[in-house]
Amino acid sequence: MGKAELVEQSGEGEPLARRCRRVDYDRYLMAGFAPPDARPAMLALIAFNYEIGRVRDVVSEPMLGQIRLQWWRDALDGIYAGTPRSHDVVLALNGAISEYSLSRKIFDTMIDTREQDLDDTPPEDLPALMRYVAGTAGALNQLLLEVTQRNDASLLHAAADVGAAWGLVGLLRAIPSHAAQGRVLLPITLLADAGLSSADALSKKERDRIRPVIVAIAREAGKIVDEPGSGSRKLPPRAWAPFLAAPFARYYLRRLKAVDHDPWNERVSGNPLGKLRALGMARLRGRY
Repeated sequence: MGKAELVEQSGEGEPLARRCRRVDYDRYLMAGFAPPDARPAMLALIAFNYEIGRVRDVVSEPMLGQIRLQWWRDALDGIYAGTPRSHDVVLALNGAISEYSLSRKIFDTMIDTREQDLDDTPPEDLPALMRYVAGTAGALNQLLLEVTQRNDASLLHAAADVGAAWGLVGLLRAIPSHAAQGRVLLPITLLADAGLSSADALSKKERDRIRPVIVAIAREAGKIVDEPGSGSRKLPPRAWAPFLAAPFARYYLRRLKAVDHDPWNERVSGNPLGKLRALGMARLRGRY
């Protein structure tokens, strides 16, 4: 893939902070709670996540998606070899990786997991869905924590968990947009238990029958962010930003519940003031 094509698709030239605000407003808000010196690296990671997360949307066939993902593997090879490519997100990543010694293995996990996006087969069951969100949103949250608080294995594990919970909630909120693309990320076994096929899950008309599936996944996300002891540990000041994924998840879970778990209801998306209030209250309480 040539650089010109990638630039055209990625929006290179737009300031990175503005792009993150446009394409991933929630994580952009989260980065705003990080120490100022950590924010550029967090924005670089958010932008990278956006680039690999949108691969399926910008290719016409899976093979082209594989090529695009390989471009990013090769770009990371260059960064870790000290020869970064001339691309704005790559150069921003280079700065983040150089400054914070970010784990290459986690980047590889994120790219490998994104290969699943190129296959329209839904996850087989809830554990398969959990592996997907662990390798995407969970892995990203680990990298975000490596920027702010690297040397704490238990915190890295907890950050991955709350990131995965937020990933589950994000998938529920994205059901309408996925359906419009002909894509289903609801587990086959949960759909079958509700008497539904994957094709049924594409129809807004079936939202009443899909509701038990949504409730089951929402319950799983809630268990992660509300398990006994969750958020009770005092966090180092620098570690806070990635853990704001937990109050974000709770915020959207409350909104989903308020509309009887109907992701097609516009009220689910919330508003900037409500999001800031949820994050600010969590930060003031000193708990995530």
